[in-house]
Amino acid sequence: MKFCKYLTYYLKKSQKSDGPQLIAFGIAYAFSAYFIAYYWNVMWLDCLVLLPLIVLGMDQLVKENKYFLYTVALGLSIFSNYYISIMICIFLVFYFIVRMLSTTPLENCLKYVLPRVRSFVIGSLIAGGIGACLILPEIAALSYTVSGEFKFPEQWQNYFSIIEMISRSMMNVEVSIFNAHEPNVYCTVGIFMFLPMYFLCKKINIKEKYGTGFLIGLFLISFNTNIPNYLFHGMHFPNSLPARESFIYIFVLVTVVYQVIVHIDCFTKKQIAGSFFGGLGVMLLIEELYVNDTYTFDIIYMSMLFLVFYFIVTMALRNKKINKTFIVYVLFIVCIAEATINSDHEKSYSTTTYSAYLEDNKAIENLVN
Repeated sequence: MKFCKYLTYYLKKSQKSDGPQLIAFGIAYAFSAYFIAYYWNVMWLDCLVLLPLIVLGMDQLVKENKYFLYTVALGLSIFSNYYISIMICIFLVFYFIVRMLSTTPLENCLKYVLPRVRSFVIGSLIAGGIGACLILPEIAALSYTVSGEFKFPEQWQNYFSIIEMISRSMMNVEVSIFNAHEPNVYCTVGIFMFLPMYFLCKKINIKEKYGTGFLIGLFLISFNTNIPNYLFHGMHFPNSLPARESFIYIFVLVTVVYQVIVHIDCFTKKQIAGSFFGGLGVMLLIEELYVNDTYTFDIIYMSMLFLVFYFIVTMALRNKKINKTFIVYVLFIVCIAEATINSDHEKSYSTTTYSAYLEDNKAIENLVN
């Protein structure tokens, strides 16, 4: 599957590591709640596939001032679907700033920054030009439709609490398709433990941690409030399939979790245990607040069970007496099991037949007559 392939390729190149654990994280991205909700909307999926290549190209631009991969990948994304690419472009502006702030040396900073800013601007303009042959006619066509109307929100509005939004990161939460605002943000319940561990990791640059925290916060705000939501969706509110930028948020989370696994040896047992019990505490709080009203007990306890599995695997990875290759394969199996169980509910990967499209033809003909 291309979702898995390109994500694993990105992790391999960006983190300079290899092994079967790459596939586990590719699965987390490819079988996320976003894909479960949007898989039938195939015209958007090219952008999800290309996102890891775009970000890899951005990393090359920042590190080496080379913008060929960035330009080509972003150009293909814009050409494939300008609407989803709007969200990617907004993210790239912030991601470029974050990467520059975290990598720019103190000495000769202007000599380092200016060529990369120039490359970023040139590469982005060329990428936009690649898609211009489709974008310009689409803009003209949309100007005659309701989608061409812009009505900026008059005041800020909050949709739901942060804890309610975080609760949608658990397993078997019903995907949001026709709801107004609930984001599809699940990728793995491991983030309840691994996200705190990321910020505790001493081997990760403190400026990079600040930047990652900012990006995660930016997306959470865009899911939770109306004006950022409006801007991310190209000056428009979606009438279904809410928070359409959440696949980028999931991408960021998966890369964060992978960095934790790469640097697993730098954590103490107390840090791992503290992060685990902290994640467990958040799930218990969600149970107290939302069980019966929003979620069922199986959602809570299945999520807790897999968090326990990730805790055991993490502690085993850190233990030098246990064969790491064996534990990595166990991690791979746990990820597959989690993705399979999460995908096995009524709104996941449903199929249809040609005859199903013809069932209401009679009614349509009567209506036309």
